[in-house]
Amino acid sequence: MAMRCAFVLATAALLGPAAARAAESDCAPWPGEPSALPTVASPDSVLARWATLRAAELAAMARAGESASPARANRLWRHVLCLDPASADARAALEQARLVRVHRPDVVVGRGASAPEAGPAQLRLDDPIRVVSREPRAPAPSTTPPSDWTRTDAALRGAEGKLREADFEAALASAQRVARQLGDSNADPGGRERRARAEVVAATAQVALGREDEARRSFERALQADPGLRLDPATTSPKVRRAFDAALAAKGRTP
Repeated sequence: MAMRCAFVLATAALLGPAAARAAESDCAPWPGEPSALPTVASPDSVLARWATLRAAELAAMARAGESASPARANRLWRHVLCLDPASADARAALEQARLVRVHRPDVVVGRGASAPEAGPAQLRLDDPIRVVSREPRAPAPSTTPPSDWTRTDAALRGAEGKLREADFEAALASAQRVARQLGDSNADPGGRERRARAEVVAATAQVALGREDEARRSFERALQADPGLRLDPATTSPKVRRAFDAALAAKGRTP
């Protein structure tokens, strides 16, 4: 433990006072991580290997989310530095974030197909946000007025935003509140879709908080609302996928 603290504090000294305070205060293990938090230099080879893989996983998440959520990416990079105090990528990312004061990218609205996405190496914080406006589909004839989901959608976006910022308790509370408001017996397809979306946010937060049984039950409720629900394996962490697969198995379905 003394060796780990020495590595963290020595690296933080290179990044200035703000990074030093982050190194001292932010190296507590996150939910589901070993306590005390190991590093890549831990004498136990198993823990050192775990720290290496965990640092690589968080670094990939930080790179992918730097443009969409700089605050969450910064938090992930600081945790990478706890696991791997010698990480040059984490030091560079934190130093760059330290120099940023205001980020107000332009929003460019167009029509038709979107422009090709830039690779991770080409993304910059000051790149404009491109929004593609497509022609709306003609609504199907209906004898009842459409539901107004404005407040529900705003609440769901807020819960998802808290999830991206790694504020798991707030994300869970917001998602559960939306799910309760929608109820179990909502016959509107839009209500069922949003109920499933809220339960997915809740389950993801519960996995991050180490509440796997609660996450499985949330995924079961999501599947009840939307039986065709599937998670994107490219953007979903293995722990979240395992909880989702357990919910599928509980309903007698194959992952």
